[in-house]
Amino acid sequence: LSFAMTFNDFNDTDAGRALLRLLSRGHAVVAELQRTAEAVDASALNEPRLRSVLPDFVVFRTEGAIDRVANGPEKMELDEESRELNLDSSARIFRVLAAIKKYA
Repeated sequence: LSFAMTFNDFNDTDAGRALLRLLSRGHAVVAELQRTAEAVDASALNEPRLRSVLPDFVVFRTEGAIDRVANGPEKMELDEESRELNLDSSARIFRVLAAIKKYA
């Protein structure tokens, strides 16, 4: 009596095919995460003049802090510049997150 299964045996069952599809999608998502991590331009996040409009998550715990982020025309201009610099990276990250949600 042998319990060893070959790829063909595994691929012949509905459960085996479903598991293989799930694994291949998982691998695709992980690969896209790696490509996205390499593509994100971290230098834009570290630019000193943009730091005032790119706060960390602490801003959500402080009352009124969000209002101070884009307070005044100068900060609104920096916010728009930051948005333009990071739009492609942000869109790519959100596509990966949507794929994870879809297949999770």
